[in-house]
Amino acid sequence: MVETTAPEITLPLAGLNHTAEGITLSVAPARGILTIRGDQESPEFDHWFRSLFTVRCPQVTETIRGEGLNLYWQGPDQLLLCCDNHLQAQDWLMKLTINRPETPWVSLIETSDYFCTISLEGARGFDILKQGSPYDFDQLTEGKAIFTGFQHANILVDHV
Repeated sequence: MVETTAPEITLPLAGLNHTAEGITLSVAPARGILTIRGDQESPEFDHWFRSLFTVRCPQVTETIRGEGLNLYWQGPDQLLLCCDNHLQAQDWLMKLTINRPETPWVSLIETSDYFCTISLEGARGFDILKQGSPYDFDQLTEGKAIFTGFQHANILVDHV
């Protein structure tokens, strides 16, 4: 029997934790992340998705939270699956690939190395984000998430 393990992914700032003026910024360890692209309105896609996650696709600002994973809406044809670790993301990639419908097209892309998880905590957290993003964070309620821009970066803000 051969055992394999996924290589550990490390981030340059992993473990950073800084507090100033009631705001805490910390960088979480690397997570396993998959981008799922496909026609979410298609009955075949919906059936495939429900067979794996037992719920319908998330809509704008909705998040599906499961054991060790979060699934976010990125657009009408794109979802983001974030797992606690790289190995879990690889397991999901296999599950998603094996059961993927032939039509409509479905694209699965491992994007773990593209994202970094930063936690911003404190009463003025949204005030900081408002300085560099066009999104009205007063509309974002707890448990919801939104993709937006911050300065010149694409960000996902998950209000937990």
